[in-house]
Amino acid sequence: MQKKGFTLVELMIVIAIIGILSAIAVPSYIAYQRRAYDAKAETVAYQIMQIQETFKAADPTSNYASTMAELVAFNSSIAADSGIILPAAITNANSTTYDPITIYHKKGETSYVITPNGVTP
Repeated sequence: MQKKGFTLVELMIVIAIIGILSAIAVPSYIAYQRRAYDAKAETVAYQIMQIQETFKAADPTSNYASTMAELVAFNSSIAADSGIILPAAITNANSTTYDPITIYHKKGETSYVITPNGVTP
């Protein structure tokens, strides 16, 4: 009479293979997620820079926005993005410049600095 099924050794080999594949795949997936979070933060940084310039261009006699609340009220597209850490105040905002604004995603690993001249990591 023939028995059907797998032996214990065969099952252990399959479990070992699954473990090895998981050990390779999980760190790669986590790194992929971090890169995606960083890319999202960089995109938001460029959006903030553009909104800040548009805010200034809307009334050439005014200053740059001095708070993130002003920018969100002007253009609400940056308000709905969860995970991006934004500063409350934008220091030394005047008619010609503003101090660098630093933003990052809470699950990413790169901070981005926004200045009137561009965005840098």
